[in-house]
Amino acid sequence: MKRNRKKQAGFSLMEAVLATSISGFVLIGAAQFSAATSKNSQAEQAEQKKAKEMVQTSSQMVEDIRKADYVLAGFPPSAPIIYSTKDTTIILRQPDFDPQGTRVPNSFKIVAYTKVPAMGANGPFMVRRLTGSLVNGIPTALVLDRVMVRAAANLTFAYISKQVVPIENGRTKYKIASAPASATNARGHVVQAWYEGVDLLANGFATLNSRQLELSSPLPQGGIIEVRIPVDGNVTCGGDGSNNCSLVEFGVTGQYKYTDSNGVLVTGKAEAIETAELRNAKAPVMTND
Repeated sequence: MKRNRKKQAGFSLMEAVLATSISGFVLIGAAQFSAATSKNSQAEQAEQKKAKEMVQTSSQMVEDIRKADYVLAGFPPSAPIIYSTKDTTIILRQPDFDPQGTRVPNSFKIVAYTKVPAMGANGPFMVRRLTGSLVNGIPTALVLDRVMVRAAANLTFAYISKQVVPIENGRTKYKIASAPASATNARGHVVQAWYEGVDLLANGFATLNSRQLELSSPLPQGGIIEVRIPVDGNVTCGGDGSNNCSLVEFGVTGQYKYTDSNGVLVTGKAEAIETAELRNAKAPVMTND
């Protein structure tokens, strides 16, 4: 007569050891994955927060530049004066309008962006927006409107004078309205001559000597060449204190930091670069003599 042996429930010692080991590996892997995910999340949150700040700052700066009729070389007209520079400050003059949209004579809002140390001369820096006024030639002091960037690495400005020439049939030589002030500016720009998306100077289709632009061969009549010349922001070109700028390209770089899962301080940067044209920018027309 056969005896039916009942199977014993539970795990043997060896099975228990193996199960414990596998569980340990799973838990270690999960912990490592969680730490990596947390680290990535911290980095993404810090970067996204700073990127959002850069977008908000650049949008406000573009709006202010487009509202301005001039970049001022300096303000106020008498000491103490702050100047538009390539790496710390820009000063904008915006015409005032009444509720009906009519321009108010001799009345202007002054808007300045400036980079100042937040903690020591070596940074980090703050980018601040200042406002004032100029009414009937009488200035008010610039006062803080708001801090745009609380931890900034760089703030640079490229001031550009835009000049245009209508192309004439068979002509290869044109006089520009003013000679280049410098070879390059703060953002590395050189003199450019654009025609249908091509920089004629950079591609060897034209040369510029002093005030004369010379084409290697004639271009079709009716087209336009746009010459862009770097200018100095703090050089006054008009009796009203304006410079010769019609376009502004700026770059603002913000710093962000976070502490990773190992307690290490990690830093990074986010940059915004924009170009904006002044509201009353009128490009001088080149002559053909």
